[in-house]
Amino acid sequence: MAQSNWEADKMLDVYIYDYLIKRNLQASAKAFLNEGKVSSDPVAIDAPGGFLFEWWSVFWDIFIARTNEKHSEVAASYIETQQLKAREQQQQQLQQQQQQQQQQQQAQAQAQAQAQQQQQQVQQQQAQQQQHAQQQQQQVQQQQVQQQQVHQQQAQHQQQHQQQQAQAQQQQQHQQQHARKRKQAASSSGPANSTGTGNTAGPNSAPSTPSTHTAGDVMSMAGALQHSGSISKSLLMYGADGTGTLASPSNQLAEIERFGEDGSLDDNVESFLSHEEADPRESLFGSSKRSPAGHSMDVSKGFSFNEVTCLRASTSKVAVLWNMDTLSLKSSLEEHSLLITDVRFHPNAARLATSSFDKTVRVWDADNHNYSLRTFTGHQTSVMSLDFHPLNQDLLCSCDGDSEIRYWSVNQGICTRVFKGGMTQMRFQPRQGRLLAAAAENVVSIFDVESETCVHTLQRHTKPVHSVCWDASGDFVASVSEDSVRVWNLGSGGAEGECIHELSCNGNKFHSCVFHPNYPSLLVIGCYQSLELWNMVEKQSMTVPAHEGLIAALASSAATGMVASASHDKSVRLWK
Repeated sequence: MAQSNWEADKMLDVYIYDYLIKRNLQASAKAFLNEGKVSSDPVAIDAPGGFLFEWWSVFWDIFIARTNEKHSEVAASYIETQQLKAREQQQQQLQQQQQQQQQQQQAQAQAQAQAQQQQQQVQQQQAQQQQHAQQQQQQVQQQQVQQQQVHQQQAQHQQQHQQQQAQAQQQQQHQQQHARKRKQAASSSGPANSTGTGNTAGPNSAPSTPSTHTAGDVMSMAGALQHSGSISKSLLMYGADGTGTLASPSNQLAEIERFGEDGSLDDNVESFLSHEEADPRESLFGSSKRSPAGHSMDVSKGFSFNEVTCLRASTSKVAVLWNMDTLSLKSSLEEHSLLITDVRFHPNAARLATSSFDKTVRVWDADNHNYSLRTFTGHQTSVMSLDFHPLNQDLLCSCDGDSEIRYWSVNQGICTRVFKGGMTQMRFQPRQGRLLAAAAENVVSIFDVESETCVHTLQRHTKPVHSVCWDASGDFVASVSEDSVRVWNLGSGGAEGECIHELSCNGNKFHSCVFHPNYPSLLVIGCYQSLELWNMVEKQSMTVPAHEGLIAALASSAATGMVASASHDKSVRLWK
């Protein structure tokens, strides 16, 4: 830019010198040439009066034309041409502005049209979603109707089956009446046999040990296993120590008298007398037979394990209580927001507690189930298990997924202690309540309840322990992992903490366990779709088909002699 300006200045000097020469101003031209150091080269435009004169003439003519003074026609034409060009430029600018405005209007119209199309599409999608939701709801309703129909059919089949069983029992009773008449000449009379049978189960026999589980102890989807007045005839033959399975001696005699009235007493007397000197626990599987249906397992006139009934659960967030006398739904406990993991009854059976994935523990009144009495919060992860102390009715214990154990005061509603050691399941020692068994990973820890110190560490499992349970005496604890079941001695002679029995999985993975309420040497193990009955003394086991899914939990009741199994197929089955 500086070079171009400098050349313009030099050219102007040349034109000025040229103008002075052509005006015959020789002295001025010479002085200007010397002082301005003007080049002597000829100018680019050789006009007669000089370039500056020609330029000035044209400029002046045009300038005068603008002021309407005297001017030439050429200047006027030039001015008109410039004005036309200016007007054309203004028109072009106006047209461009109009075009831009039209384009903007078109763009806005297109945007509005697209917005309307999108809104229509959203409305169509919402309508389709509503139709889909309605269809799904209709399908769910149809499925519910179908399930109700299936349940009705199952109930009808069950009634038919019960009627068939009643008819078979009546036929058997008639046969036994005829057989008894043929035996009336025998040396022992009916009343004498009845008295003898009662004595067989009377003072000379050792009292049966109560179960560690309170009445109604099952799990969240199992509801409650409570006292039931119905007693299976097949289980009258043997009890825990050779006695009957009734709740008291008076009930035993009443049941024996009923059998005497219907003509079935003789066979029962023969069953008791033929095993008078033998301990039934030592020959549970002496000669075992399984029914064609696979739902019962009988031992010749000694032991049976039959399905009593099947209860259907509701949802995983609801605890269900069942009336075991009528097998009807009593109430539903519906305050947990996530899956219920464990249910335990208070020692007095008037209260129960539930734990859940929602990190809470709730205490309920079994008779007034409208709302929970206590809600314990403090766990930072899912609460996996809980249990009431058998003697201290104010003590409730729970454990979570971080292996944290908490003691709660039921009366005060506060947490009293916190320590580590239990993750999967935990159970207080029955009767004394001195020890607490807690499973975490592949280890079972035995804690002193008062000092919270670990007194035994049971470390023989190679895979995570799913379940622990005590026997009724509190001397033995069983632990279950998917590949093995182990029974540990914790106070009945021998070395404490020693594994005394072990059963390995034969293909069907183990998950839960409970000691049989009437046979202390028999452990019931929950597997996938089946129960494993393990006689620890005889080292024999038998598989009983039970469910259509994994058997997640087991419980027993000494009052009824029943075992309850809860499965992922959303059913609870009672066995006796």
